[in-house]
Amino acid sequence: MKEFKVTDETVRSIAETCQEAKWVLEKTFLEAFEKSKYFNIRELSMEEFLYDKHAYLFSEEKAEAAGFKDNKFMLVQTSGEFAFEAFLLDDSDYDWRLVRNGAGDLCLIPTRKNLTNES
Repeated sequence: MKEFKVTDETVRSIAETCQEAKWVLEKTFLEAFEKSKYFNIRELSMEEFLYDKHAYLFSEEKAEAAGFKDNKFMLVQTSGEFAFEAFLLDDSDYDWRLVRNGAGDLCLIPTRKNLTNES
């Protein structure tokens, strides 16, 4: 007998084609329909701008206008462990700190590692 590998995304998309199929698939593949604790950050990425195994969140122009050297400072991981669940942070050029502000909100603060005359 041949074994098939099917992702939970595929199971859910098949289920959307027919109510009877959905009922059977929901009973057969329970995990495919459980709400994940992770977010699908695929929707945040600019899919038309893939970089290696990651997707951009910001355009080059916006990133440079904010003072970053390029738009690779924060990416969406698109493959392997944490695919579309993780942000990748450039730690070669930037330090990243998680701190609470005066209101108690959690803030992610990027700072430059190399304080040369770059803007």
